[in-house]
Amino acid sequence: MTVIYWEYKLRGQLVLYLIRRECVRYHSAGTLSNAMASKGLIILGVLTLVVGYLSYVKFPEACDYPFHMKLYYILLRLVTNVSYICHCLGGSYVGFMRLMETDVTMGIRDEGVSVSRHTFGEVPTTIFSPTRAESESEENAPAIMYFHGGGWTVGSVELYSILARSLAKYTGMKVIFPQYRLAPEHPYPAGLKDCVAATVAFAQKASKFGVSKDKLLFVGDSAGGNLAVAVSFVLATDADAPIEPCHMGLIYPLLQISNFMLPSYRKNADAPLLNPEIVARVVALYMGIQNFTDLIPPMVHNLHMQGFQSDGYAGQINSEIIPDKYKRNLPALEPYHPTMTDERMLELYKKALQKNAADPFFSPLAATDDLLRLLPDTHILTSEFDVLRDDGLILYQRMKSLGLHVTYRNMEFAAHGIANLFGAVKYDKLTNAMIEFVNIFKDESLNC
Repeated sequence: MTVIYWEYKLRGQLVLYLIRRECVRYHSAGTLSNAMASKGLIILGVLTLVVGYLSYVKFPEACDYPFHMKLYYILLRLVTNVSYICHCLGGSYVGFMRLMETDVTMGIRDEGVSVSRHTFGEVPTTIFSPTRAESESEENAPAIMYFHGGGWTVGSVELYSILARSLAKYTGMKVIFPQYRLAPEHPYPAGLKDCVAATVAFAQKASKFGVSKDKLLFVGDSAGGNLAVAVSFVLATDADAPIEPCHMGLIYPLLQISNFMLPSYRKNADAPLLNPEIVARVVALYMGIQNFTDLIPPMVHNLHMQGFQSDGYAGQINSEIIPDKYKRNLPALEPYHPTMTDERMLELYKKALQKNAADPFFSPLAATDDLLRLLPDTHILTSEFDVLRDDGLILYQRMKSLGLHVTYRNMEFAAHGIANLFGAVKYDKLTNAMIEFVNIFKDESLNC
């Protein structure tokens, strides 16, 4: 961070020098138009500095992305920072981000995939269908229930259209995409209830779409991975549930809120997209706490010392679970002294966290071993430069130790959110990793 600070300071000094030089030159001319031009230069210079600061991303050397992929992360950084500024000024943290959710490909029948709109369990749902499967009138086919990410607060079918189309194209399966309700307007468990309702309602009508209800594969990224596991838990513990997933695929899932000081959180505190502060904000919103500004520092820096870990989760993060390669060159922890200006909000936050950190439907890694044994065969895909990397790794280690069928792949070149670019950019490392992910689904669907 010191290097970044001095880099911006030097840039700022250079820009200010150029501005002062131009102002002196125009002032000497003594014309009103030149004076106005100098003011314009000052405003332009300030805006350039602000935008540059808010959109700066330091890419690790392994992230050898082409320019348009780097631009994707730069724009996301700008959007998230502007959103936080809007919140600090009294606006909505998620409002600006939702305005950015657009996709011009929606509704276009191309690349062998068609799109149709439905409602299942009163939940708006989009189905992406490979046209090849429609022409062959395939029956009892497998299908993907996709639960989107976005920290339970943003994300839409428009934003995920390209990824959903690519999954349908490469798997040859229908992709069912429920648009669950989002926080903070609808905090936990509203989104989870919608995902369960849409899944059950679709399963009851699956045969009308040429799909077997016994061949549903649950897939989700980030917060959607959290929902995929939680929906599996709900169905597995409900004796009256008409279905159970035949396979589960998790893409850099968010699985716990008990420890923000895992090696991946500490290593990737300044990662290209997701950082501990952003996770803390969306978790607070998912818990129903909207005024989270003063809660972020103690949540991120002090949470690991508060003793909020549940009985099912306590002790799972230790030297046996986290390989040595994830513990090297970690920065020393500095003592943090929280300065809370609103003790009532802090107390509210503590109560909410104590409740939700121990709830396996909110924090799946809080599940007991007996509950984990109810999960289907699972494949976990994580990103190296992602604070959530160790969430997926811990789930893999726990499931493996229980003798469950689980596979794991870490994308050593990837940052959080990269899966959304599958099918949209030409980057061989991403394409190969996602096709491998897809092929596992195709193989597993044969065993359902």
